[in-house]
Amino acid sequence: MTEPKAPNSSLLTTLLKGSGQVIFCDHPITGLLFLIGIAWGSRFAGNIWVFLGACVGLLVSTLTAYWLELDEDARNAGLYGYNGILVGAALPTFLHPEWRLWLLLVVASAVSTVLLAAAARFFEPWKVPALTMPFVLVSWMVLRAAFIFADVKLGPLSAPHLVVKLQAENPVYPTAPLFWLQSVLEGIGQIFLIADPWTGLIFLVGLAVASRRIAALALAGSVIGVLVAVLFGAKPEDISSGLYGFNPALTAAAVGAVFGPATVRCQLLALLAAVFTVITHAAFQVTTAPVGVPTLTAPFVVVTWVFLFAMKQERPPAD
Repeated sequence: MTEPKAPNSSLLTTLLKGSGQVIFCDHPITGLLFLIGIAWGSRFAGNIWVFLGACVGLLVSTLTAYWLELDEDARNAGLYGYNGILVGAALPTFLHPEWRLWLLLVVASAVSTVLLAAAARFFEPWKVPALTMPFVLVSWMVLRAAFIFADVKLGPLSAPHLVVKLQAENPVYPTAPLFWLQSVLEGIGQIFLIADPWTGLIFLVGLAVASRRIAALALAGSVIGVLVAVLFGAKPEDISSGLYGFNPALTAAAVGAVFGPATVRCQLLALLAAVFTVITHAAFQVTTAPVGVPTLTAPFVVVTWVFLFAMKQERPPAD
């Protein structure tokens, strides 16, 4: 006798889980709080298109997974939604909001799902996740292509520029606790490309709903990002806007809470990975700024891959 199948996850639940999966949580309440945080932050920044784009990207990428009949368990866990929501938040951040943007956004969000499925198959022998690599690659391709397409209008954040070497006497950091608190919280908010401390706080609450361990390590990663950036003399305005916090926050959570064992050694390894992610972020910034594209979460992806590969004992099958 065949066991009756459990009912499929509803589309709404899958979408909310997809939102939460940006920071490794498949809890629908977490995903809802993330969406609330995006709505608040984008409204505060005067660019509500970021929230609308995130919603469209989440929906399109998830529906693409249904259309392609991709793995049902992964689909129901929201794993085909998190790259799409990030693509949807990124493109209105860097491109002028007009109808061509939305066409690009729909195409890019759908392709992020295809790329995730391909990457999952490629990395399967090593049991290493694709992370946000599809979001990074698809967003980079669209933003670079925008320089060729005359009718796709670039936003001010997409202007190419050379990174000038900072002099030792230039950085002056405020000593007020508010500077440090704002920098850490905006580091969490910048995971969704939003520089707003209240958004970061909402995201932390959402994380704690699903996993206090993930929340703690994400917070620790953002703190490390601020401390390392200050120690080595990064621009104060970049630090206070969270640009040095979001990548190490993701790395610390991934290595120490999601893909690694709950051991002291693994937690320390996660903190080491977070430190190196800050350095990697700075290196990416120098590399990508002259071509007019942001680093996005590329430093998190690269460093996390390195540490996860080092932690894995599995090897791919021999040819």
